[in-house]
Formats: sequence, structure tokens, C-alpha cells
Amino acid sequence: MWQPPARFAMTWLASPAPTEVELDFTALGPALTRVAVEHRGWEALSDAQLTEDCALPGGYEAGSFREGWARILACLGAAAGDGAILVNVGNMHTFATLVRGRRLYGLFEGHTGGMTTALIAELVGKLQTGALDVAGFRTAFDGHGAALDPAYAEGGVGPFEFVAVTGPNRRLARPLGYHEAAPYGDMMLAGCWGLVEGVRVLRGAGAPAFP
Repeated sequence: MWQPPARFAMTWLASPAPTEVELDFTALGPALTRVAVEHRGWEALSDAQLTEDCALPGGYEAGSFREGWARILACLGAAAGDGAILVNVGNMHTFATLVRGRRLYGLFEGHTGGMTTALIAELVGKLQTGALDVAGFRTAFDGHGAALDPAYAEGGVGPFEFVAVTGPNRRLARPLGYHEAAPYGDMMLAGCWGLVEGVRVLRGAGAPAFP
């Protein structure tokens, strides 16, 4: 259900039985929106299902879903406010971006087959500081390419401190301590938030922005 600009609700099929997620948006100012998340319908699950391990030990009863929502909302808040580095370590390609609000300040894309934990740390570090060699990236790192807005480093926009990672091969970046934007262990859910934002944009500028 989509009731712009105040409410979005969906059936949740990632739990053992269907549940429901509702997001309510309340404008607190010209550039500030409060997002409230309610995940309900847990009475449909048996006691055994509630205690099954999912993303965290102890399952839903131990608060795994509360932790998952907190993680993804923290990622969205950082990207919209102070900026963030968002990394996707996919099956074939690894893609990283410098994002603040709706503006993209830089990116790189390389082949995951050649990625190691050390190389991810190096590339993300150079992207973060604005020192990434855009011209030589394809040759040096077996990648598709890179781009960097001069405003990021030279205009005082960066550096963005927050780094979030998702993707089926995100374990390569796990030793680096990046925020795992994969609620409940399901990295596919990260894209759902992009779809919600896309609907909001298509419905018009009057709809509230994510925090």
C-alpha cells in the first residue's frame, strides 16, 4: 500500500510466515523527515519459528529484525546527511560509490574475481580520500572504470567516513569492519529501499525524503 506522502506498507515474505512492514513518514522540517518502521504479524509464527536462527543467533524473538532495521536505517541516514561510501561486492563485479543525498560524487567498478580484502581496502580508501587514479584504473585494477567529481576532494565535500557494504560476496570486506547493509542477512533487501525512493521521486517532489 502506498499513500503518499505519509505511508508505505508491504507484505513481508522473508519470514517463515507472511508478516507486514509499515513505514510512516512525518515531516519535521524543510529538510528533515522522521521515518517510523513497524514490523507486525509475528503471531502468525510458531514458537519454534520465532526462535530459529536467522541473521543473528536467537532468531526473531531475540530481536534479529529490530537489529536489521536499525542497520539499514543507519545506512540511509548517513548517505542522506554526511555522505557515505556504498560498496556492493557482487558475484561478477564490485561496485562502490560516493553518495550524499541524491548526488553521486565518485565511483569505481572492478571484477570481483580479482578482488581481495586488501584490494577492497585499498580501492575504497583511495575513493574515500579522493586519490583514486581514474585514468589508470582500468589497466591497474582490471576494472570497467572509475570517476571522481573534483568537487569531492577539491571543493571540501569529502571525505565521507561511513562505509556500508552489501552483495553476495560481502564476506571479502567483513574483516574491514564496514557496516553491513544487509538486514537479516539478506542483501537483496537493500534494493527494496531504492525502489521505495524511486516511487517517491516519481510521485513528485512533495513526498518526504528519507532521513
